[in-house]
Amino acid sequence: MRGTGNALSLFAVLTLGCTGTVMPHGGDGGVDASRVDVGARDAAGLDADVARTDTNASIDAAIDVATDVGSPCGDEMGVHCGATLGLDASTLYLCHDGMLMVAEHCAAACIVRTDGTSDACPCPAGDGTYCGSRVPGGDAHVIYACSAGRYAPAHRCGATCTGGSAAADACPACPFGDGAYCGGPLGAETYILYNCAGGVVSPRATCQSSCHTEPPGVNDHCDPCTSGAGAYCGSGAHGDPNTLYDCHADGSISATTVCSGTCHVSPPGVPDFCPGDCTGGLVCSHVQWWNSRITYGPYTISNGGQTWWDTDLGLGDRTPVQLRHDSVLLQAPVQPWGWQPRFRDLVTGETFQFLHLHPDAQYTTTVGMTYCAGTVVGLSGGGDYATGCCLPDRYSSGPHLCVETLAEWRTAFPAGTDACR
Repeated sequence: MRGTGNALSLFAVLTLGCTGTVMPHGGDGGVDASRVDVGARDAAGLDADVARTDTNASIDAAIDVATDVGSPCGDEMGVHCGATLGLDASTLYLCHDGMLMVAEHCAAACIVRTDGTSDACPCPAGDGTYCGSRVPGGDAHVIYACSAGRYAPAHRCGATCTGGSAAADACPACPFGDGAYCGGPLGAETYILYNCAGGVVSPRATCQSSCHTEPPGVNDHCDPCTSGAGAYCGSGAHGDPNTLYDCHADGSISATTVCSGTCHVSPPGVPDFCPGDCTGGLVCSHVQWWNSRITYGPYTISNGGQTWWDTDLGLGDRTPVQLRHDSVLLQAPVQPWGWQPRFRDLVTGETFQFLHLHPDAQYTTTVGMTYCAGTVVGLSGGGDYATGCCLPDRYSSGPHLCVETLAEWRTAFPAGTDACR
């Protein structure tokens, strides 16, 4: 959860919910707004803190003890209750490299730990619940449970919690009544939709794109899926990038599959998928180009020291080009005539490659990866300079899809309409 950004006082580093933590002196005999994690400090850090201003008389006195009569720390390191050092039982002392310094004055006798963690001051008003505003470095939207000097987040409030003087703080009412709230106004994650009931909030849904805040009294909601309902790879903020999520009609997402490799992000309008976990098929909205009209060829050419069958098909510029079968990407160079990905078809075993695809729309780029049938490889070209057109010394006379195969065209791609989803 987010902290509130409170300033740290002398000898203090906040570590809520961790062992080895104590609170420094607040000057009022109560709980101060900082804590120190001894395990996170070193001699250089302590020296830097001591070099700061406002070293108080109690610290001077403690240092005098260490220098004039010998430190009671001995070989001890860490934060200790004075009672264990023969000193004030309501004061926590920091032992470091044989030096003794005051860490915090407690409102009552400090707690001596027997589990190997640092001693601590008791909870300010006894064990119970405290608003984050009363907790050192706490989040003002969070209620913390304090037990024997240790704080742990209990639950998040819909509104800022202002604590009292007892140990029974509770969340105030939801800002605009019970209902659905985006996380932003609650001081929580902006892309998560929360339910607020009785002042307490709990995650309701993770949004695939963003969460939409409505006027007071109207339930907030997730914005629609960026490219329609369907399968999406997660992102750094919206889930694990290598997990496939289902984006529902209401814009919320739920995990469906953890990919064994890298989740494949498809172009807009095409479902993402886990490579190698192919359970879909051809996309009906995309042309089955192997059944398209042949505009030139097939004829044989020499390309890269190999003899290829070259076939030109009548597709318009920037037409999505999908894979007919699950196929492994063998290479994907950009040539003077455009992007040229080469595949091996896992159903027929034949090798083929596309020519004149637009270099700015490379959707399958991981060599050695198996891409599923229906995956959009890229967009057809041949109609501009980047894809081989159109000066006399260029490689294309206009938009089309060029497919080259090592086997004869109809051996590599037999005619026939394939089923699609």
